[in-house]
Amino acid sequence: MRYVAVALVLLWSMAVLAQQGAEPRFEVVSIKPHTGPPLTSVPPSPPGALRRPNVTVQALVLYAFQVDDYQLIDMPGWGRADRFDVEAKAEGATAADMRAMTRSLLRDRFGLQAHQEMRDGTAYSLVLVNANGRLGPNLKRNNDDCKSNVSAPANVPAGAVRGAGCSDADFIARMASRAVGAPVANKTGLAGLFEYSMFYSPDGDPLFGRETAATAPDIAAPHFSTALQEQLGLKLERSRAQVDVLVIDHIERPTDN
Repeated sequence: MRYVAVALVLLWSMAVLAQQGAEPRFEVVSIKPHTGPPLTSVPPSPPGALRRPNVTVQALVLYAFQVDDYQLIDMPGWGRADRFDVEAKAEGATAADMRAMTRSLLRDRFGLQAHQEMRDGTAYSLVLVNANGRLGPNLKRNNDDCKSNVSAPANVPAGAVRGAGCSDADFIARMASRAVGAPVANKTGLAGLFEYSMFYSPDGDPLFGRETAATAPDIAAPHFSTALQEQLGLKLERSRAQVDVLVIDHIERPTDN
């Protein structure tokens, strides 16, 4: 009997390991080329579903692997440009399940092969401009748990990027990371919640090596680095660091439904 019990335990352990190693997949998947006009906004997906109209493969990869654009290496041009309407269903799936299922979808339908590695790259630290702790005019401490609405800056030049909200300094560091295309660590020492509002030019910022050829001289908005200092009282200090990246080894246009 003891040997039977041991055998049953071994079988159960193997079944658990097999289940843990299984890749979750959506119950139903539809992928079609997007043929309509560009969408100005996309409603959130309903529970148990992934509904992404007018989406690029790049956006799906960023969502599935929880990485930022600067971490994505060797994505082909069509993966950044071609648009698709993606619908998939999985009743009762959690947010983590949805991301795992999207990774399976990318492997099954787009032939995705990728790996993560560390590479030496540029990084930044978000710090205070003023040593005395004085903040910029558009960054104020919040005392009501971000219940109040924060208005976007008024009288902003046409074409400028506007942003406003209530968050902690870590979120502002993540916002800066997206703007400069590199990892940004919060070194401000600021604790608690803050209301912020800012505007800046959509063109590249030469301070971060992101100048573009399409700079529009009629957009009288400051570069992001200038706006960060003048409006929020924060600045970015450059350094070198090991950056976690996702390298695309292979990806192809999706198979037919």
